[in-house]
Amino acid sequence: MVSNTLHNDIQEGDLVEVSFPVGEFNLPEGDGSLCLLSAGIGITPLFAMLKEAVKKDPTRKISFVHVCKSKEAVPFSDEIDLLVKEGTVTFEVFETSDHGRPSEEFFKHLADKDTNFCVCGPVPFMKLAAAELVKNGVPAEKIHAEKFGTGAI
Repeated sequence: MVSNTLHNDIQEGDLVEVSFPVGEFNLPEGDGSLCLLSAGIGITPLFAMLKEAVKKDPTRKISFVHVCKSKEAVPFSDEIDLLVKEGTVTFEVFETSDHGRPSEEFFKHLADKDTNFCVCGPVPFMKLAAAELVKNGVPAEKIHAEKFGTGAI
């Protein structure tokens, strides 16, 4: 994987040729409500989407939900807290150390057929999230996902 090469083989000052990002995991267009649902390192692209969404429309209703071991393990928490204080963003942390893995009830309380969902994290988490959201009335076309690593969603 690229991160291993960057850590093991590339030294400070080395010239690295890169291209612009590609893919289909983009911030959904429009001004409707948005739920960014991450687990683990999946918070990284969703944090970027959060900043873009707030910049494009500071009045857009956005909920950011992150699943991790504990609140202390949340990257970008200071930056996310600032965005929460500035506008219509809400932020929730689901702590697996207290609650175990997210349950049907967890996804049921998030499900809203009119909300766009961006889901990113480990593949089993994303499969579960998509299945539970659809089961609770969210149209599949409103669920956008991105995986890190190999394997299919």
